[in-house]
Amino acid sequence: MPGKRPHTGAYPGAFPVRPGGFWAPEPACHFGNTPLGSKKAMLRTKKWSTEIFIDEQDDGVHAEVRLHTCDNTHLVGVGVAATNPDDVNVPEIDDEIAVARALANLSRELLHAATEDIEGIHDQRAQR
Repeated sequence: MPGKRPHTGAYPGAFPVRPGGFWAPEPACHFGNTPLGSKKAMLRTKKWSTEIFIDEQDDGVHAEVRLHTCDNTHLVGVGVAATNPDDVNVPEIDDEIAVARALANLSRELLHAATEDIEGIHDQRAQR
């Protein structure tokens, strides 16, 4: 079911996290409630946003992407990039790779959350 998801960042402490391992920004928007699984048409625009944090460390560039939604789903994707010592050091490339990997990780986290939500709806219907 939708709700707070644990901080999945691979680098705890590198970015601000609230006590208990969860980070939860203030809600960005509020809409009327429609029961989960309702077939009622929803004609509205939702705004989701992301924050991207890039942290250069000795072992490479660490990126974290945080998804802000209109409910209590808070997901984090992480990615790392390290420059090969034989390559020319171009910091922007490491940033791009780390962020791309963090976005890909966030995509997998979001699909996993949606799968869990769907399974939760089916479990609720089966118990009725």
